[in-house]
Amino acid sequence: MATSERLEDILAQAAAIEGEAFHYDREQIDVEMEKEKASINEGLGIKILAIAGGFLACVFFLGFLAIADLIESKGGMLILGVMAIGASLGLNYATNSRMLDGAAIALYTSGLALITFGMEWESGGIVLGFMVIAVASFFLMRNFLMIFFSVLLFFGSMLWYIGSHESVTLFYLYLLVASLSYTIVSLSEPGLLSSGPMLNKRFPALRTGLLFSFIVGLILTMRFDLFLYNMQPHWLGWCIVMISLLAVVHYILEGLEIATGRRGLFFACLVVVMVPFLYAPAVPGALLILLLGVHTRYLTGFAAGILAFVYFISQFYYDLQLTLLVKSFILMASGALFLAAWYIIRKTLQRDEAI
Repeated sequence: MATSERLEDILAQAAAIEGEAFHYDREQIDVEMEKEKASINEGLGIKILAIAGGFLACVFFLGFLAIADLIESKGGMLILGVMAIGASLGLNYATNSRMLDGAAIALYTSGLALITFGMEWESGGIVLGFMVIAVASFFLMRNFLMIFFSVLLFFGSMLWYIGSHESVTLFYLYLLVASLSYTIVSLSEPGLLSSGPMLNKRFPALRTGLLFSFIVGLILTMRFDLFLYNMQPHWLGWCIVMISLLAVVHYILEGLEIATGRRGLFFACLVVVMVPFLYAPAVPGALLILLLGVHTRYLTGFAAGILAFVYFISQFYYDLQLTLLVKSFILMASGALFLAAWYIIRKTLQRDEAI
């Protein structure tokens, strides 16, 4: 959700994009913001209970089907799964009650589980089917949690296919899609929010879903033993993440009207600072999340970036196959590079502001 300061930035950027044709009702926007604040503050506990209750209901329902020997017909499971997802869609449209969110989540997850039982686990058809369901759910659902789950389902289906086929190439393609998608959506916030009610209402859930999907990809680059046993640390992941990171830095420097020559200095400093993590792309990935969170004033992204950065740095230190003395020197050198980059950037910005 946008803060008051961020709202002013979004409206200014939207006005710059749309030109004189851009009009808005500020009073109505303020009213909607107050409603959203009240919804978040009052409904957080209910949302958590709805998610927990929905998953528990799904487990008990599947347990009942197993005890009753109803999970025998694959065709029946498919039909029942499609009906459950359809019922969750109908329930989502019938009411906006948070109390019924748990029921909608239970029907949705149960439907996905039933479809899984009704098809071959490793077939490409189930992956394609889940991706179609995810896209349809994104455009048809109105609830934040359901839209969020649809984004996770789409990227989770990709990981399912990648894991079942042990494809390292496809995993790096997943990392590229996740990093670019999260970067583009985050930087396109003003345009997406001013594009109409359809994307306006879905933007928060879309951004959050892309954030978590990207973080999962970063985790798997550090813990490949949990996913692809034949994958080894590779510089390709670093290059993929650095593309997005350099694009974000370019976007920010362009907005600050930094001279082209000095932008090259920023890029060179960033690359030098990130070189020690050539085989740990999760570290620059966490920096990307943190930078986007600060730039867009996205508190969830900012908090996730801090936690991810601390975890990935710790994991990087733990995974180094070196002596403790060498590890200490590497971390000290990395820290010195970060401080040097910060000092250069601060001095450059101060010099530009003085001009």
